Amino acid sequence: MAMKIKHFVTLVTVVSLVLAMSPKTSCAQQSISASTESIDWKPAKVKADGNNVINGVVFFHKPGQCGTNEVTLIKIVNVNKFPVKVQWQESNDAAKGIVIPPSTGVEGKCTSSPESDEGKLVIIKSQMDKEGKAKQYMLSTLTVTEIKK
Repeated sequence: MAMKIKHFVTLVTVVSLVLAMSPKTSCAQQSISASTESIDWKPAKVKADGNNVINGVVFFHKPGQCGTNEVTLIKIVNVNKFPVKVQWQESNDAAKGIVIPPSTGVEGKCTSSPESDEGKLVIIKSQMDKEGKAKQYMLSTLTVTEIKK
């Protein structure tokens, strides 16, 4: 038990340091309403056991408003010492993916183009079905792989 607590404290410390150092995650989100800015990022349950970490990459989410659309904003933090590719698929659409350098985070932003890394991390709620099957499918296709130099 003490070992699990030690690993958790280490992970929290690393994530905090990464977020403090990361230029992509420290910028103000100009496109999100003031009410959304005050909402904290919550761990995204990306694994069946409720964990929000896959291969050293930590996933977060929070609700947002982009224009007239209700959205879910995604934040991904790579705490590894190497770059990774995070890839997923939404329904029958083509696979989406982003490359995240070591010790860096990327978060969804409404002002970004849909093709940009930040734009890919904005999920319009109307695109998700009520039973959550679209979310389940997206999570089932989620992969994190190390990029070899």
